[in-house]
Amino acid sequence: MNTPFHPARFRAFFMIATALYSPAQADTPGTPLTGPEIEMALTNAATKGVNSYGNPYTVWFLAGGRLDGIAGKNDEYVDSGDWWLEGNFLCRRWNTWLGGAEGCFQVVIIDTTIYWLTFQGEISREEEYITPH
Repeated sequence: MNTPFHPARFRAFFMIATALYSPAQADTPGTPLTGPEIEMALTNAATKGVNSYGNPYTVWFLAGGRLDGIAGKNDEYVDSGDWWLEGNFLCRRWNTWLGGAEGCFQVVIIDTTIYWLTFQGEISREEEYITPH
C-alpha cells in the first residue's frame, strides 16, 4: 500500500531535521571571533602544533601582518609570510610552506586552544594558543 506524498509534511520534517542536526554546528567548538576580535587575539600571539609530517612547529602572528614560523625537531624549517583579515576570517599566505597557497579561516579560541574553521564552520586544525606578549 502506497502512502500519499504530502509536501507540507515533508517540508516540516526537513525543517525540524535541519534545525536539530547541522554538521557545521556539531563540529564548531564555540562562537567564531569577529574580525576585530581576531586581530586583538592574534597580534603578537603564537600558535604551536604538529604538522602532517610529525614535525612540531610554532607560528607567530606579528603586528603589521607579518607571519613567522619555525618547524622541525631542531627548528630546521623556517618561513615567513603574511596574515590579514577578510571580514570575520583570518587569511594567511606563506612564502614557501604549503606551496604559498592562501588560506582563510574562522577562528575560535577557548582557553589555550585555537580552532581554525573552514568556511562551512568545520574544524580544519586545532593548535595550542599562546597569548600576545
